[in-house]
Amino acid sequence: MAQHVTRMRNEVDALTLQVVGKDVQPAGIVRITAPSSLAYYYINSIG
Repeated sequence: MAQHVTRMRNEVDALTLQVVGKDVQPAGIVRITAPSSLAYYYINSIG
């Protein structure tokens, strides 16, 4: 019985993600571009 409930819960969760459009997780390289002055400001504040 518990296995059936778990499976149903997982299916409802998967359906919910599809409905709200979050069923696909992004993958790959993310590149962020910024002006040099902004990039240097954040790099210097980290170190």
